[in-house]
Amino acid sequence: MSKHSAPSNDQHASSKRRYQIPYHVMLAYCLPTLITNLYGVFERGHNVKLYLEDVPHPLSPVQYGFITALIGTLGLFIDVFVSYLVDYIHTRYSSITIVIFFAAPLAAIFDFLVYTPPVNYLRSSFGMGAWYTLFSVLRNVIPLNMSYNLLAPKISSMCSTIEERDRIFALKHWFSLIGGLLGSVLPFIVSKYTTT
Repeated sequence: MSKHSAPSNDQHASSKRRYQIPYHVMLAYCLPTLITNLYGVFERGHNVKLYLEDVPHPLSPVQYGFITALIGTLGLFIDVFVSYLVDYIHTRYSSITIVIFFAAPLAAIFDFLVYTPPVNYLRSSFGMGAWYTLFSVLRNVIPLNMSYNLLAPKISSMCSTIEERDRIFALKHWFSLIGGLLGSVLPFIVSKYTTT
């Protein structure tokens, strides 16, 4: 009897060890994708309305398009610098969480400044455009998204099976999808309740 019971105990123990990553770690890894996608879609919709309609000295569509293209072009060079910075910190300190710890508050501050231009002091569309460009570029310099993406190999190495890895990344993509859907309707909600 004992010979037959041993394999079943091993199988039971193996099933318990099947998923090594705790649920709270999985959620901590996947939730940021919901937030960043929600914010990313919301930002693209809300910034257009804010700087083309709501501010006292709005930008023209041509000005806004030029600034958006300029920020995107600068982003190509910024990504090279940020990649080097993140790689250096990751190699030197063997941890990427320290970058996220310091980058998240700075990113939040610059995002807040993008959405709250000092309309009483910026008395022209040029001033509005300069404000938007400056803090959008500074926000792109913060290596938050790139640091988060570097967590993927670490999460993969923690998985005991391919099934576990696929399960985690599928959950991440679901959170990303939900965030994008929420972000697409938020500008309309914000506009409805902030328009006087």
